[in-house]
Amino acid sequence: MSRKIEKIKLALEKNLCQLRNITKINSDRRECPLCGWKGFSFLPHGYGITYRKDALCPQCHSLERHRAMKKMDLTSLTLPDSSQTLIFCSHVLEHIPNDIMAMKEMFRVLKPKGVSIIQVPIWREKSYEDFSITSKKKKLEIFFNQDHVRLYGLDIVERLESVGFSVFIKTIDSFSDDTIKKYSLSFQSTKEVFFCYKSK
Repeated sequence: MSRKIEKIKLALEKNLCQLRNITKINSDRRECPLCGWKGFSFLPHGYGITYRKDALCPQCHSLERHRAMKKMDLTSLTLPDSSQTLIFCSHVLEHIPNDIMAMKEMFRVLKPKGVSIIQVPIWREKSYEDFSITSKKKKLEIFFNQDHVRLYGLDIVERLESVGFSVFIKTIDSFSDDTIKKYSLSFQSTKEVFFCYKSK
């Protein structure tokens, strides 16, 4: 089957799925755990060998591999103690009011010798937060993002150590100038990655 015919077939099947979803026939037959969408079926996705029906969420565009991941609250992880060897937490903590609790939870679920790789925007030496700032306009002005609740400083290391982590910082300074230029790694607030180890 030619690629053009495949595209036409995919478009027709997507339209049919959308029609079924609009008419609300068996409207709770499928549900997306990421965005909460409910409907008759997910949309078809892919071409050739990767083509499958019932794959793409019409609202958040998640695929099967995304929906297989469990969505959890970082301040109250539904994981057993000492059960994970690796946690990757990139640009999350600056959105969480109780970041210490989130750090405690990551430490709790890590196995001994496990590592949590954490990245947050670093803007200063000392962190700044003010929970009285609630308007999106003011947050954008103060925190440079309307969803952030603090500006982190390098004193995040003290916060991480306070919950038990041993922290090693890797910065872009360890890369060559050519690598920094090639991958455009020089943005002011994203130069550090924090490797947080649970020693016991």
